[in-house]
Amino acid sequence: MAKDIHKILRRLADEMICEPTEEHSNAVLNELVRLVARDDEIIIEGNPLSAEGQVEPAALTAGDGLSYINIYTDYARFSECCGDHSYVTNLRLLLMIAFESESVGGITINYKPGKPVVMISKMQIYETMQKYMESLEEERHV
Repeated sequence: MAKDIHKILRRLADEMICEPTEEHSNAVLNELVRLVARDDEIIIEGNPLSAEGQVEPAALTAGDGLSYINIYTDYARFSECCGDHSYVTNLRLLLMIAFESESVGGITINYKPGKPVVMISKMQIYETMQKYMESLEEERHV
């Protein structure tokens, strides 16, 4: 499953880097929330911890002093971005961990040192998830 994980998210992230508009930002956020709703997995770079099966996700420290966990849309992009240790993890679980940590500000998509990157804050994810939940609630009442 993980080989060509998220072609749509990759395309949307690339479009946002080329043309950083609100429309592209919303498209990336909506796709990310769709993946969470589907309970999909995502590729991360990480370092194994001493406890078996646990991994510390690699992150970019941004100007706000917070860490942004690096996620990757597919193994090809992971390889291009100089990753050493790839792991497949549940996206929902990863975001739950991020939301619980005050030192994590959000995520990056396909981070490559020295290149523009899509950064998404936890607040943006939260707000988009709220809108998604509201739309589901409205559909239930129609």
